[in-house]
Amino acid sequence: MTQLQAIQQCDRIVEMIDDDVPDEAKDRASDFFEDVREKVIEVQDTVTSSGHVTSKQQRALDNWEAGVAKWIK
Repeated sequence: MTQLQAIQQCDRIVEMIDDDVPDEAKDRASDFFEDVREKVIEVQDTVTSSGHVTSKQQRALDNWEAGVAKWIK
């Protein structure tokens, strides 16, 4: 995955949390969503500054995106 693709994935995950996750889910799992949002932004900052995405970062982004998607109906 390229740097640009990773940054776009980070944006997508944050948008999913902000716009697509139902309020009921946010209430039930607020710590989860806050934690994922913070970590995604940290990864995005690191990818932006380093110019590349590591395989570990990519796995984490994929897992976070899948985890957030499970809450969206």
